[in-house]
Amino acid sequence: MASIYFGNTLIDKAVAPIVTSVVSCTKLEYEAIAVKDPNTLYVLTDVESPVDAHAANKNNPHGVTAAQVGAPTVAQMNAAIAAIPTPDVSGQINDHNTSATAHAGVFAPMYSYGTTDLTAGSSSLESGKLYFVYE
Repeated sequence: MASIYFGNTLIDKAVAPIVTSVVSCTKLEYEAIAVKDPNTLYVLTDVESPVDAHAANKNNPHGVTAAQVGAPTVAQMNAAIAAIPTPDVSGQINDHNTSATAHAGVFAPMYSYGTTDLTAGSSSLESGKLYFVYE
């Protein structure tokens, strides 16, 4: 919202009818005008109105308390957080990490065979798959 000046005076609706021209300018440009026309309305485009400044103030200008708006206090929030149970899943994690079937659908089965077991035509392994041998 811009402030409206008539000459050097902040105007209201009562003096607006005598305005013959309107100039939009910044406050710096307005201050640089040596001779101001008394019938010109100067509209300053870079000046905050008191309402704009008040609305932008996020530092609780009215001193509203948490209780007035029904918000819990810090102590109440800390108590509520402390009351949340922490589940003990340590046994479940250990069971999962040591299970041979935990990710059975994701990983190929492990085989323990020697090189003689991988001779073509003599192995019980499924053909058409790759098997890696570590010695």
